[in-house]
Amino acid sequence: GARFIVSPGFDPAVVDYCIAQKIPVFPGTTNPSEISAGVARGLTCLKFFPAEQSGGVAMLNALAGPFPGVTFMPTGGVSEANLGSYVRLKNVLACGGTWMVKPELIAAGDWAGITTLTRGAVLALHGFALAHLGLNAPNDRAAQETVNLISLFGFPAMPPYTESIFNGTAFETMKGNGRGTNGHVGIKTWDVERALAYCERHGFKAVTDSASWTGTPEKSPLRLIYLDREINGFAFHLVRA
Repeated sequence: GARFIVSPGFDPAVVDYCIAQKIPVFPGTTNPSEISAGVARGLTCLKFFPAEQSGGVAMLNALAGPFPGVTFMPTGGVSEANLGSYVRLKNVLACGGTWMVKPELIAAGDWAGITTLTRGAVLALHGFALAHLGLNAPNDRAAQETVNLISLFGFPAMPPYTESIFNGTAFETMKGNGRGTNGHVGIKTWDVERALAYCERHGFKAVTDSASWTGTPEKSPLRLIYLDREINGFAFHLVRA
């Protein structure tokens, strides 16, 4: 009755049975030989276990070259502290861990503690951080005046763009009333698509005409997209870290 199978190692009999029964299977691998055996069977996503003990991020980086079409799900030694290092890799689809559901917490019925640890894991997954604060100005002259004032606090004025001027990387002043009643807040994240799905589950929607990509939309991930709700007069957008 299982809908998918995840195993710690690569057992050819188990893998072949699952393929024959059309059950998605994610066998554990740690080296090129096991990965090649999976690729030969048409598998494109494999478990990487035990991740930390098998070389962790460095090993997955090394595997990306010879196996460009394979993604991995690292488990084993993954924690809130190193989760961000894994999910930033292009060949990592997902990660697994148990630190947020420790046996002693379950035995004690400490659901609040489990909730706190799980929330921390979610935030670590996204790597949210402040990118910059955007301020609206009515025109070019007002924007330059704003930039000059902000520079008094040690944030140097940068060469202007067509639509805005930055003070360092912390402040962006728009040369006209941009998105948001007062301005906007840029939030960095490892993966804009993943973070957008998270925000949508919490009531936000994407402003599709604000989307921009690192390359062509068909072949590259999102670089930036605005959310549809303001917070205290500020629009918010996600930007790839």
